[in-house]
Amino acid sequence: MASDYSRLNTDLLQDSESLIQASTSWNPRALKTRPTRFEAVVRPENLMEARTLLEQCAKESWSVAAIGGGSGPGEPPVAQIGLDTIALRAVALNELDLSVSVEAGMTIEALEEDLARHGYTLGQTLGSATLATVGGCIATDAVGLFSGRYGRFRDIVLSTETCHGIVLSATLAIRPAPEVRA
Repeated sequence: MASDYSRLNTDLLQDSESLIQASTSWNPRALKTRPTRFEAVVRPENLMEARTLLEQCAKESWSVAAIGGGSGPGEPPVAQIGLDTIALRAVALNELDLSVSVEAGMTIEALEEDLARHGYTLGQTLGSATLATVGGCIATDAVGLFSGRYGRFRDIVLSTETCHGIVLSATLAIRPAPEVRA
Protein backbone atom coordinates (compact mmCIF):
# COMPACT_ATOMS: atom_id res chain seq x y z
CA MET A 1 0.00 0.00 0.00
CA ALA A 2 1.35 3.42 -0.97
CA SER A 3 2.28 5.89 1.74
CA ASP A 4 0.84 9.39 2.11
CA TYR A 5 3.58 11.40 0.44
CA SER A 6 1.61 14.67 0.67
CA ARG A 7 3.70 15.51 3.75
CA LEU A 8 6.59 16.23 1.39
CA ASN A 9 5.04 19.64 0.63
CA THR A 10 6.06 19.56 -3.01
CA ASP A 11 4.53 18.67 -6.34
CA LEU A 12 4.29 14.90 -6.56
CA LEU A 13 4.10 13.00 -9.81
CA GLN A 14 2.05 9.88 -9.22
CA ASP A 15 0.24 9.39 -12.52
CA SER A 16 1.16 6.21 -14.39
CA GLU A 17 2.71 8.05 -17.36
CA SER A 18 5.10 10.01 -15.12
CA LEU A 19 6.03 6.92 -13.12
CA ILE A 20 6.76 4.90 -16.26
CA GLN A 21 8.79 7.75 -17.77
CA ALA A 22 10.82 8.12 -14.55
CA SER A 23 11.43 4.36 -14.53
CA THR A 24 12.64 4.23 -18.14
CA SER A 25 16.18 3.17 -18.83
CA TRP A 26 18.03 2.59 -22.06
CA ASN A 27 18.82 -0.85 -20.68
CA PRO A 28 16.27 -3.09 -22.47
CA ARG A 29 16.05 -5.54 -19.55
CA ALA A 30 14.81 -2.82 -17.21
CA LEU A 31 11.30 -2.45 -18.65
CA LYS A 32 10.80 -6.19 -18.96
CA THR A 33 11.30 -6.83 -15.27
CA ARG A 34 9.30 -3.95 -13.76
CA PRO A 35 7.69 -1.12 -15.75
CA THR A 36 7.39 1.26 -12.78
CA ARG A 37 9.97 1.53 -10.05
CA PHE A 38 8.54 4.30 -7.85
CA GLU A 39 5.31 5.13 -6.04
CA ALA A 40 5.93 8.86 -6.53
CA VAL A 41 8.45 11.14 -8.23
CA VAL A 42 9.67 14.54 -7.01
CA ARG A 43 11.60 17.10 -9.07
CA PRO A 44 13.38 19.57 -6.80
CA GLU A 45 14.12 22.93 -8.43
CA ASN A 46 17.34 23.59 -6.48
CA LEU A 47 19.78 22.04 -4.01
CA MET A 48 18.03 23.41 -0.93
CA GLU A 49 14.74 21.84 -2.01
CA ALA A 50 16.52 18.54 -2.79
CA ARG A 51 18.16 18.47 0.65
CA THR A 52 14.84 19.26 2.37
CA LEU A 53 13.03 16.52 0.43
CA LEU A 54 15.72 13.96 1.23
CA GLU A 55 15.67 14.89 4.93
CA GLN A 56 11.87 14.54 4.99
CA CYS A 57 12.04 11.15 3.28
CA ALA A 58 14.67 9.95 5.75
CA LYS A 59 12.54 11.13 8.68
CA GLU A 60 9.56 9.17 7.30
CA SER A 61 11.78 6.13 6.48
CA TRP A 62 10.84 6.31 2.80
CA SER A 63 13.36 4.85 0.37
CA VAL A 64 14.65 7.27 -2.29
CA ALA A 65 16.61 6.71 -5.49
CA ALA A 66 18.02 9.34 -7.82
CA ILE A 67 16.71 9.56 -11.37
CA GLY A 68 19.23 10.74 -13.93
CA GLY A 69 19.28 10.40 -17.69
CA GLY A 70 18.60 6.65 -17.78
CA SER A 71 21.87 5.75 -19.49
CA GLY A 72 23.25 3.64 -16.64
CA PRO A 73 24.77 0.20 -17.11
CA GLY A 74 22.20 -1.70 -15.06
CA GLU A 75 18.57 -1.73 -14.10
CA PRO A 76 17.29 1.40 -12.34
CA PRO A 77 16.75 0.96 -8.62
CA VAL A 78 13.35 0.37 -7.05
CA ALA A 79 12.35 2.84 -4.30
CA GLN A 80 9.26 4.49 -2.90
CA ILE A 81 10.33 7.95 -4.10
CA GLY A 82 12.22 8.81 -7.26
CA LEU A 83 14.21 12.04 -6.99
CA ASP A 84 14.46 13.43 -10.52
CA THR A 85 17.59 15.59 -10.82
CA ILE A 86 16.66 17.17 -14.19
CA ALA A 87 16.38 20.71 -12.75
CA LEU A 88 19.67 20.52 -10.82
CA ARG A 89 21.88 22.02 -13.53
CA ALA A 90 23.75 25.02 -12.09
CA VAL A 91 27.38 25.44 -13.16
CA ALA A 92 30.20 27.58 -11.74
CA LEU A 93 33.52 27.64 -13.59
CA ASN A 94 36.72 28.33 -11.62
CA GLU A 95 39.45 29.01 -14.16
CA LEU A 96 42.01 29.73 -11.44
CA ASP A 97 41.71 26.23 -9.97
CA LEU A 98 40.85 24.55 -13.30
CA SER A 99 37.63 23.19 -11.83
CA VAL A 100 33.91 23.38 -12.37
CA SER A 101 31.23 23.04 -9.71
CA VAL A 102 28.11 21.51 -11.20
CA GLU A 103 24.82 20.11 -9.98
CA ALA A 104 23.97 16.44 -10.47
CA GLY A 105 21.30 16.79 -13.18
CA MET A 106 23.53 18.45 -15.79
CA THR A 107 24.18 16.17 -18.76
CA ILE A 108 27.76 15.57 -19.77
CA GLU A 109 27.02 16.87 -23.27
CA ALA A 110 25.61 20.17 -21.95
CA LEU A 111 28.51 20.55 -19.52
CA GLU A 112 31.12 19.85 -22.22
CA GLU A 113 29.42 22.40 -24.51
CA ASP A 114 29.46 24.99 -21.73
CA LEU A 115 33.12 24.28 -20.96
CA ALA A 116 34.07 24.40 -24.66
CA ARG A 117 32.75 27.97 -24.89
CA HIS A 118 35.45 28.85 -22.35
CA GLY A 119 38.17 26.68 -23.90
CA TYR A 120 38.01 23.76 -21.42
CA THR A 121 36.99 20.10 -21.34
CA LEU A 122 36.38 17.32 -18.85
CA GLY A 123 37.94 14.87 -21.28
CA GLN A 124 35.03 12.49 -20.72
CA THR A 125 33.71 11.66 -24.17
CA LEU A 126 30.87 9.28 -23.42
CA GLY A 127 28.73 7.50 -25.99
CA SER A 128 25.73 8.37 -23.81
CA ALA A 129 26.71 12.01 -23.21
CA THR A 130 23.32 13.33 -24.32
CA LEU A 131 21.64 11.35 -21.51
CA ALA A 132 24.36 10.77 -18.91
CA THR A 133 24.24 13.17 -15.96
CA VAL A 134 27.05 14.28 -13.69
CA GLY A 135 25.41 12.51 -10.74
CA GLY A 136 24.99 9.31 -12.72
CA CYS A 137 28.57 9.38 -13.98
CA ILE A 138 29.83 9.74 -10.43
CA ALA A 139 27.54 6.95 -9.18
CA THR A 140 28.63 4.54 -11.94
CA ASP A 141 32.24 5.74 -12.39
CA ALA A 142 31.65 6.25 -16.10
CA VAL A 143 34.47 5.70 -18.58
CA GLY A 144 34.80 7.78 -21.73
CA LEU A 145 36.58 7.30 -25.03
CA PHE A 146 39.61 9.30 -23.86
CA SER A 147 39.90 7.60 -20.47
CA GLY A 148 43.41 6.43 -21.36
CA ARG A 149 44.46 10.07 -21.42
CA TYR A 150 42.07 11.73 -18.95
CA GLY A 151 41.19 8.82 -16.65
CA ARG A 152 37.90 7.45 -15.43
CA PHE A 153 35.19 9.75 -14.14
CA ARG A 154 36.33 9.24 -10.53
CA ASP A 155 39.72 10.64 -11.51
CA ILE A 156 38.25 14.07 -12.23
CA VAL A 157 35.99 14.26 -9.14
CA LEU A 158 37.52 16.70 -6.66
CA SER A 159 34.59 16.76 -4.21
CA THR A 160 30.93 15.82 -4.00
CA GLU A 161 27.94 17.01 -2.03
CA THR A 162 25.66 14.16 -1.09
CA CYS A 163 22.59 13.89 1.07
CA HIS A 164 21.48 10.46 2.32
CA GLY A 165 23.66 8.75 -0.28
CA ILE A 166 22.44 10.74 -3.29
CA VAL A 167 24.88 12.92 -5.24
CA LEU A 168 23.53 16.47 -5.47
CA SER A 169 26.55 18.33 -6.84
CA ALA A 170 30.25 17.96 -7.47
CA THR A 171 33.41 19.86 -8.22
CA LEU A 172 35.26 18.37 -11.18
CA ALA A 173 38.73 18.91 -12.60
CA ILE A 174 38.84 20.47 -16.06
CA ARG A 175 41.62 20.85 -18.61
CA PRO A 176 42.27 23.25 -21.46
CA ALA A 177 40.59 21.84 -24.54
CA PRO A 178 42.99 20.66 -27.25
CA GLU A 179 43.24 23.06 -30.17
CA VAL A 180 42.42 20.33 -32.65
CA ARG A 181 40.69 17.01 -32.11
CA ALA A 182 41.31 14.20 -34.53
